[in-house]
Amino acid sequence: MNAVYSGTVTMAETTQKEALIRIPMNENVLNQTIFPRPANNCEVYVIANLPAGTAIPDNTSIESLKQMVIETDFKSATTQPSFIMEGQGIASVIDRNKVQAASGTIPMDRLAAKLTVRISLDESYTDTKTSLTWTPVKESLKVSLRNASSNTTIGGSMGNKLFSYEERGSNDTLEETVEGKTVTRYLFNPFYSYPREWEFRSPDALAFYVSLPWKCEDEGTEKFEYCYYKVFPNTTQLTPNNWYNIDLNIGVLGTFNQNEEPVVVENLTYQVVDWKN
Repeated sequence: MNAVYSGTVTMAETTQKEALIRIPMNENVLNQTIFPRPANNCEVYVIANLPAGTAIPDNTSIESLKQMVIETDFKSATTQPSFIMEGQGIASVIDRNKVQAASGTIPMDRLAAKLTVRISLDESYTDTKTSLTWTPVKESLKVSLRNASSNTTIGGSMGNKLFSYEERGSNDTLEETVEGKTVTRYLFNPFYSYPREWEFRSPDALAFYVSLPWKCEDEGTEKFEYCYYKVFPNTTQLTPNNWYNIDLNIGVLGTFNQNEEPVVVENLTYQVVDWKN
C-alpha cells in the first residue's frame, strides 16, 4: 500500500558511517496517522542520495519505489561524491504522553558495487624463443574496466546498460611481504558498477583490461612493445554493496596487437567483502 506519510529531507554532506537525520512532523500526523493508538512502531523505508530532480512516483508503496530505474555516469569522475542507497527499519514512539516524537535507526546499503585491482610486476621476462630479456615500463602501466553497468532499480535488479571506463594509470603503490619477499603492488582508483550478471568469460563479461609496455635490447637497439592483457573476476555476478578486489601478477609478455584477443591473466587472488564503510 502507499505510505501513510512520505517526504524528502535535505541534510549536509557527511562522510561519517552514521548520521542523525531529524524529520519535522505535524503532531497529528505522528499520533493519529502513523501511530494511531495503540500502535507504537512503524515501518520506515528510505532512499538516499537520489540525483536532484528525480521524480518520486505517486504510488509510494515500497514495491513501487523499488521499481524506480536509476542511471549513474560512473565514468565521468574518478571519485564519486555520493552513492544512491536504500534501507528499511522500524521507528518507535518515544514516550507518547511526554515527548511527541518517534525514533529509529535505518541501516543503509549502496546499490553500487565497488571494484579494485592491485597489480604486481616481475622485474623481467626472458623469451625462450628469441633469448631476449624484457623489462616492464612500470610507470606506463594502465588499467580499464569494461562491461560495467550504469543502471539498476532501487530494488537492486540487474542492469542492462553497459559501459567501459577509459584507461587510468596507477595513483599509488603498496609494499607487502608475500612468502618472505617484498612485493610492490600498483594501486588504481576504484571502479563502480550497478548489479549485473553474465555468462562465464562471454564477450559481454565484466573484465579488467591491462596495457603495459615492455622494453629490451636487441642487437644494440632498444625495442619497445605494448602488451595487452585481460583479467576476469572469479564470479559471473555483481551484487549491491559488495567490494570486489583482484590482486594479480604480470610476469609474461601479452598480446602485441590491441585489436587481438588479449592474454588472459590467470595468476591472481580474488576477494569479495561487504562494502561496509
